[in-house]
Amino acid sequence: MLTRVLNLRILAGAALLVAFIAQVSPASAAPRPSLLGRITDSATGSPISDASVLVSFVGGDPDHPIVIGPVYNASTNPGGHFIVFDLPSGNYVVSVSARGYVSFGDGAHGEVPPTGAGVAVASGYRGPVHLDLSLTRCRPCAGA
Repeated sequence: MLTRVLNLRILAGAALLVAFIAQVSPASAAPRPSLLGRITDSATGSPISDASVLVSFVGGDPDHPIVIGPVYNASTNPGGHFIVFDLPSGNYVVSVSARGYVSFGDGAHGEVPPTGAGVAVASGYRGPVHLDLSLTRCRPCAGA
């Protein structure tokens, strides 16, 4: 009887181990950063916090891209950094806006193609793409 109880405990322990391994397998691993960036002031080099970053999945002619997939949103932290996770491979246009600064690029609006920095995420690429952009202060909107 004692042997049977020990065997059941060993089987239960093995089942828990298999369940744990399944939970931490690469299929359920934490999201991977695909795009890392930093937004700074072009005159001072200071980081710009709370900037809005739009990452649009695009296709078509590279000179006149059209949005063919999702648009990802991110915000910069106090150090001016932003991260976008798990981008599928493909081409993207990154646009940035921040209060008191001239916007860099513009996200898509209906028939108008997006403008901004072009970024490509290659299929099978294991590391994040790095992007650093500087924004120029908007003198007329400095109080905005």
